[in-house]
Amino acid sequence: MRYVEAWHHAAGLTDPADVDLWRAVLTGLAGQQIANDPGGQRWTRLADRAIDGLLSTAQPAAHAGPARRKRIPAPAVKAANR
Repeated sequence: MRYVEAWHHAAGLTDPADVDLWRAVLTGLAGQQIANDPGGQRWTRLADRAIDGLLSTAQPAAHAGPARRKRIPAPAVKAANR
């Protein structure tokens, strides 16, 4: 969890409301992916767009520089046997 908090801080997300919104959106995408398209990318492909949107509306911390993200492709997930 400290890694996530450090990333939030580095990205300028120090307002607890911004962090709450971040967690809600990304856990929502993860939940939708797991429930509705396991093994696919329907919801994970929206993660970059969601992150960019969240960062564009967050109140940046005074000391934080511009948030820069290296886009990393989502790992492949094997479909569960049914």
